[in-house]
Amino acid sequence: MDEICQCCGMILKTSDDMGRFTDGTVNSDYCRFCFSDGGFTHATMDEQIQCNLQHLEEWRLEKDVDISRGEAEIQLREYLPQLKRWLPMEKKTSWILERCGYVVLSTSHMGFPRPIAMDVLLSEGIRRLWMTADSNSVKVCDLRADDKAGVCIVRNGDNITLIGHAYVHDDRETKERFWDDRLTAYFPDGIGDRGYCIIEFVADEAMVWIDGESGTIDPRFEVSVSPDTSHRCCTS
Repeated sequence: MDEICQCCGMILKTSDDMGRFTDGTVNSDYCRFCFSDGGFTHATMDEQIQCNLQHLEEWRLEKDVDISRGEAEIQLREYLPQLKRWLPMEKKTSWILERCGYVVLSTSHMGFPRPIAMDVLLSEGIRRLWMTADSNSVKVCDLRADDKAGVCIVRNGDNITLIGHAYVHDDRETKERFWDDRLTAYFPDGIGDRGYCIIEFVADEAMVWIDGESGTIDPRFEVSVSPDTSHRCCTS
């Protein structure tokens, strides 16, 4: 399935369609018409809508539809706010987390931060993240001794840094909640595997750099729960 520009909705078929950062690397979230040389070409949604409407006749022919300019503008005002560029910053963080693949969890180990890549099983926005772990791993030992932790989320030029606490759960109820048979690749004895446990990270602070904007946000905003279905696990 083709990706779309998260600013105007244009289909991105190849990397040639995508925007570029100042160093020439690809920004796969946006098309080359909306994002060029590290910045956006339109400052407001109204400007973007007027730009889209300039291509209305081309769109009519491509989709074989008969739609007036006024009707097209109404549709754009309903559609564009769903795209990443026009989301509130809090919702952008959830959008990025759902697409980033791995996050980096940092624990305190012998007085030094110990970062390690982790996969997120379930999340409530960026406020609360759940991950699987081996109960004998270094990171779990670190967290049992000191629950202060951090998480870094990086994707396509955007980054989110979370500071908070991480708690280790090895009770059966929590383990059953997150269990999936695909986890037997890491925990062959199933839910009862003595090595299987869950890490729950709770963010207290969030610092972001997204779409060229930086700031601090409250991670406790209202969000829906987003599951991850890949079930990768890091046991170190």
